[in-house]
Amino acid sequence: MTNTFQPRFLRALFPQQFPEGQKSSSSHQAHHRNKRVKYIHEPSSVQEDIFEEYDAVDTVDTIDQGGEDDENQLRLEHKSCAKAMIRRKMAERVTIDPDGDLLLILNERRKCSKRKIEALAVVPIDDSGIGMERGTDGEVAEVLETVEEDSYNADVEKEKEKKPMELKEIHMLVSSKHMVLVSPVFKAMLQWSNFKDGYAMKAHGKVEVPLPDDDPEAMRILVDIVHCHHKDVPRKVKLGLLTHLAILVDKYRLHEAVQIYSDMWISHAKKRFPSSMAEDGTEVCLQWLCISWVFEKSRDFTAMTRIFQQESTQSLSEMISDSAWDIPVPTTVIDNIEQDRIRALDEAISALRDTIETYQTSTLVCRGRPTHLPIDQIPQHNKQCDAMVLGMLIKEAIYHNLYPLPEAPYTGHSFISIYDSYQNFDIKNGCEVVLLCNSHPDKEVKESKHVFGDVLMDLLMPIEESLGGLELNGFKVSLGLV
Repeated sequence: MTNTFQPRFLRALFPQQFPEGQKSSSSHQAHHRNKRVKYIHEPSSVQEDIFEEYDAVDTVDTIDQGGEDDENQLRLEHKSCAKAMIRRKMAERVTIDPDGDLLLILNERRKCSKRKIEALAVVPIDDSGIGMERGTDGEVAEVLETVEEDSYNADVEKEKEKKPMELKEIHMLVSSKHMVLVSPVFKAMLQWSNFKDGYAMKAHGKVEVPLPDDDPEAMRILVDIVHCHHKDVPRKVKLGLLTHLAILVDKYRLHEAVQIYSDMWISHAKKRFPSSMAEDGTEVCLQWLCISWVFEKSRDFTAMTRIFQQESTQSLSEMISDSAWDIPVPTTVIDNIEQDRIRALDEAISALRDTIETYQTSTLVCRGRPTHLPIDQIPQHNKQCDAMVLGMLIKEAIYHNLYPLPEAPYTGHSFISIYDSYQNFDIKNGCEVVLLCNSHPDKEVKESKHVFGDVLMDLLMPIEESLGGLELNGFKVSLGLV
């Protein structure tokens, strides 16, 4: 065997790392690719490797490198696969079932220390290539560590700026029978006719399933419940972990399996249930929207959807996209919340628009008749009163960022914020000024009535009442989830 770290050796160990387009047409190479089969040996302890490396290549042919581009491509392949081997060797082993036949591979992301980044920054890049022979695990690890440092060095400055995350694999050995029994998703996944994981299970009796997006701590709790390790299941969890649990329960359809525990978790977490988005924050409200939907807490769901209807300053879909949480709330729920928000804001802004337009017409709105004025001067008083109301109305709207009148989708505005602004409008009219400034002993303004004020607020009351939240059961029935 040559002294070169051959791509075919890596391709045999990590076929998922190599695009199909890079396969050789050689029948001899095809023979080796077909031998990429994983197997498990009986571990003597929890710390011993659970899944061995691929039993794939006994001989490796040298692949011709047709130029500088091919060399660069192969070098990138070396680094990518070497990093995968390092993560595999350094993975944390969690044995849920010692006789398990299903290995769940999860990723835990942790921030790299500043010392580690700076240490990697001084590692020189070796352009001479990377060599590795079959030898002891220590020899392989030493070479792979060099590759890891080499690949990291190129982007170290970017990593410093981005607060880099260190990826750590967690290998969780579980029983496929337990997972299939409680989760229809795992049942479908491991059926040989559906997915490659199921085919591997049928062919070899054991399989690895990478779950890079799943939270390891939440998954550990769920598989402990599924495997009846009840002493290991916490009775109280923090809101963040409860949200991760809700996401995985929805993803793998584990609602029935965790129902008793979810009631306990929610009961404890509800001691700090949000009352408004302004006080508790958007992230907390999104987490409770997720929890109430997944665990079917009808009253909590109605309360949270009411908050989003009344207090959202942008579309809920945008809030979810900007959030750290990819909550599994159906599109129909999100669309209904946004439609209710837009409708309420349309009606609230229309009330202001109609009021302004009413005062902009030639028809006099003021009907006040100051008793101390001659009858022929009352129309002039009414005209001046209307002009004063119109000017102050627009001035207050500008002050509250409501003029020019906002349009859908009303980004930056919520129904509650507009409602509060209307309440804080300070609108004076000419009739009030007459009463304040005139010293006539018999001063009085009869039939003084103006559109703005109580009349406008009366228009907003039914709009607010219509934003009472959504009913959970109706959506569950319409989506066929009950």
